[in-house]
Amino acid sequence: MKNVVVASVCFIITTFSIFGQPNSNIKQIGTKDRIQNINLKTNPNEFNFDQALKSASSYKNLNLSNNNLEYIDRRISEFQNLEYIDCSDNQLTGLPDELTNLKKLKKIKLSNNKFTHLPEVLQKISNLEIIYISSCEITNLELNLAKFQNLKVLDISKNPIKQINCFNNNGKFEEFQLNECRLNNFPSSLFKIYSLKVLGLSGNEITNIPNEIMQLQNLGKLDLSKNKISTLNGAVFELPKLESIDLSHNQLQNFVVHGANPSNIKMLMLGKNNINNFSSNNFEKLEYLDISFQKAQKLFLNLDKSTNLEVLDLSGNPNLQIEGVEKLFNINEIDYLNADLTEFPPFICNFKQLKKLNLAYNQISTIPNSIANLTELEHLMLSGNQISSLPESFCSLQKLKWVWLDQNRLSSLPVNLTKMSGLKLLSIRKNQFPDIQKEKIVSQLPKTVRVSF
Repeated sequence: MKNVVVASVCFIITTFSIFGQPNSNIKQIGTKDRIQNINLKTNPNEFNFDQALKSASSYKNLNLSNNNLEYIDRRISEFQNLEYIDCSDNQLTGLPDELTNLKKLKKIKLSNNKFTHLPEVLQKISNLEIIYISSCEITNLELNLAKFQNLKVLDISKNPIKQINCFNNNGKFEEFQLNECRLNNFPSSLFKIYSLKVLGLSGNEITNIPNEIMQLQNLGKLDLSKNKISTLNGAVFELPKLESIDLSHNQLQNFVVHGANPSNIKMLMLGKNNINNFSSNNFEKLEYLDISFQKAQKLFLNLDKSTNLEVLDLSGNPNLQIEGVEKLFNINEIDYLNADLTEFPPFICNFKQLKKLNLAYNQISTIPNSIANLTELEHLMLSGNQISSLPESFCSLQKLKWVWLDQNRLSSLPVNLTKMSGLKLLSIRKNQFPDIQKEKIVSQLPKTVRVSF
């Protein structure tokens, strides 16, 4: 924890004063019962390690990040009540054995150092639950989970990993982050970690999802974004506990999943692929769908079965054919920006429960009177269009709080806009308002409304 509570004292140190020779300049650091966190940053004469040891048992969180450290002082073991240490952004290649004496240590951050392997001493810290060791120089990962008795989370992202071997599951390991590790296939040893709930493999070069993924029966969240996947294995959608999957920034084309059982997926991210056909037949529990910015010339979207959908992102799809929208009874947010729309999509005004609507950066010139149907609308983004006027019905949106109409062609606003009691923000920059009209708008709107010209 980097934040220091009010009753805490923040300490500052140079590399040499704590991890080389002791600094002779002693500064009073406070009483034992008040100190909770210690934050060691590079600034001479602000901290003395020997003095800190006198109240070492008070410290729960220790921040040693960004100090250009090459090693950690072995007297670190004196801080018996430490629960979290941040040693990131240094020059560390190893860790002292004395860390094993920290029986209460649960979380350690070692990112952006010079480690070439996972330090063995971490296996001996009995209560360690979370390890962050991303952006180092690890090429081979041998992970014997039986030796990490309580490990729940390991983030080893942004390492040039060539080989991964995971074995002897401890039954508690829940989250594994392997993002941007230059992996060109799905590491097969991961399928042995039956307890895994969250798996991050974003930013690699994976081309397919193997059938063995069905062994991960407890997996709830899977991130495979920014890979090279072109075809789908529908089996992944039948994982009984999988609720969120990110497949954005891949090379998918046809997304029609045929499975024996309906999927439990609630969040599905498919943005920036080549999809030309999406069917919701197996996604009856879907609540969030991002299918924005497809590279295909046309996109056919069937939402007939997704009656539980709450958030829908259609952005960046100029040639979209959509069916089943009349059954989206629970939709409360729609994003449909950058889609070359020339008119306000008629189907949107049927969603009386809609709370957030983003139609920015299109070619819309008029807002229909039927916008009054959106009685629950709170956020409206229409910047970057060709709108020259607002209908009087716009003023009936009493729950509307935040409105963005920048970069349009407005020169005046409806008189009854002053009666929109819920309005908090009206952003109308880069329009065509004369100065006298600007003054009138500001004077007539309540002072609680922030107007931006």
